[in-house]
Amino acid sequence: NEGTYSANVNGELRKGDDEEKLNLSSAVYSQTSDMLALALSGSYRDEDGKKRKQNDANVRFSLAYRPEDDGMIVLDKLDFISSKTEEEAEVFKTEKMVNNLNVNLIPTEKSELSLQHGFKYVVDTANDFEYKGVTQLFGLDARYDLSKSWELGVQGSMLYVQSANNMDYGFGLYSGHNLFDNMVLTLGYNWKGFEDRDFSLQTYRVEGPYFRFNMKFDQDSLKDVVKGMSW
Repeated sequence: NEGTYSANVNGELRKGDDEEKLNLSSAVYSQTSDMLALALSGSYRDEDGKKRKQNDANVRFSLAYRPEDDGMIVLDKLDFISSKTEEEAEVFKTEKMVNNLNVNLIPTEKSELSLQHGFKYVVDTANDFEYKGVTQLFGLDARYDLSKSWELGVQGSMLYVQSANNMDYGFGLYSGHNLFDNMVLTLGYNWKGFEDRDFSLQTYRVEGPYFRFNMKFDQDSLKDVVKGMSW
């Protein structure tokens, strides 16, 4: 798989009596070696109506890295996001830089440990008023294999909004079942939680019960992993 590349480009234009819509997206993927896969993707959406105009743009760099003969895998995605809305005399604009980092470690044959860090810098503008803020996420996720097909895990996290000096916490338990190679069905419950959709890499943190599908990683699936992260 060394040195393989793929790319795609999509576009759509819709014209109506009251609104015109344009959607563009593109992505480039590369698995440079058995240890490293990269992706660069971008999207642009423009809606032009009689009373409202909206345009959104997003550029994302994704990385999946797994050293040979090592249980560690590093996942990272960096987003640059811009959104602008115009309604009559009101103009709202949001610009964000968001980074999601996840480091998976295998301390023993039956256990896994994930360390998460998220960083977000936001600039919100409403007409002449501007707000800037930094938010950080810190997370820990530990899993233990009860058998070849079942695992038990615990996760904890903290969300820190620096401008407000405010902290939210989350913690919970979950169980995972291997449905087939590299795919796990997870059932869990968080006694305390929070939601920030910009920090969405792997772990589910909203309070209450949940189920979801997670991927497990190996060298053969690195390119598929980075493709999934790029959107």
